This record gives sequence, C-alpha cells and structure tokens, in this order.
Amino acid sequence: MANVSIHKSTTFGGLHTNKLSVFSLMAPVVFVVETLMAWQERLIARDSLRDFDARLLSDMGISVEEAKNEAAKPFWTN
Repeated sequence: MANVSIHKSTTFGGLHTNKLSVFSLMAPVVFVVETLMAWQERLIARDSLRDFDARLLSDMGISVEEAKNEAAKPFWTN
C-alpha cells in the first residue's frame, strides 16, 4: 500500500504557497533568533557580574573569583 500525504495549500492573490514549506522555512529563522537572544542575555548577565561588588556577590552566594571566571567566558559559551 502506498503512503499518501496531503498538505493544505493556500493561495494569496496569484501566489500559491504550501503551508508545510512556509513552516519548514521558519524553523531555522526561529532557531537563529532564539540563539541570538540567549547570547544577548548571557552578555548582559556577565557584564552585570563585572559591575557587582563583593558584598552583592556574597549576598547572591557567589564568590568574587567565581564571578570573575563567569564574566570572562565568551557570550557564546554556556
């Protein structure tokens, strides 16, 4: 028996699009945007660690050395 797939397609004006292909093209874009946002969050957090004094770090349970090590990591590493 043959496998048959049915994909809903939509026509906008004279442009005929397949919804499956639109979503498959969106996945890489979403991945890139989410990655960039995670990198930005890490960059901001590590910059903040550089600005905190020893008392604030101690209140958060982080040693000055741990903060320096974390702040020295590149934004693209976890």
